[in-house]
Amino acid sequence: MKKNEAKRETSDKASFGKTLRQFISFSFVGVTSIVVQYGGYLLLNLWMYYIVANIIAFILAVINSYVWNTIFVFKPNKGEAEAKSEGAGEQSAWAQEELEKEAQTESKKTKFNHGKSFVKMMITNVGYLALNTGLLKLFVEVVGLSEELAPIFCIIILTPYSFFVTKYWVYKK
Repeated sequence: MKKNEAKRETSDKASFGKTLRQFISFSFVGVTSIVVQYGGYLLLNLWMYYIVANIIAFILAVINSYVWNTIFVFKPNKGEAEAKSEGAGEQSAWAQEELEKEAQTESKKTKFNHGKSFVKMMITNVGYLALNTGLLKLFVEVVGLSEELAPIFCIIILTPYSFFVTKYWVYKK
C-alpha cells in the first residue's frame, strides 16, 4: 500500500510541476496578450468610446492568446504516443501495429479537438469579456480610476480565472 501512496505522491508532484510550468508559460503568453489588448485599447480609445475600444482590443488579444496557448502552453502531448511506439520495439509486429493505430487515432482526436477547443475558448472569453467590461465600468464610473489605468486592474484580477478555465475546460483532454 505504501508503494501506491509513493506513486501517487510522485504523480501529484509531477502534475503540480506541469501545472506550474503551464501557468508560467500561460503568464508569458498573457503578457503578449496584455500588450495586444492594452496597446490596442489605448490606440483605439483615441478614436472611439472606451467600452467599444475595449471590446475590439479584447477580440484581438483572444486570437493572440488562442494561437500561442495552443502552440506553446497546452499543446497536444505527442511524446506519449511516441513513447508507446518506441517501447514497442521489443514487442511483436502485431503489438507494434496496434500501438501505431492508437497513435494515429490520438492524432486524429487532437486535430478534431482544435475546432472544439476554439469554440470553448470563445465561450470562455465571452464570460471574461463580460466580467472585464463590468469591472472596467465599475473602476471608471464608480471608483473613479482613469480610462487608461482601469484596464490594468481588470487584467490582474481576471488572470487566475482565465488560466483555470482555459486549463481545465478549454484544453481538457
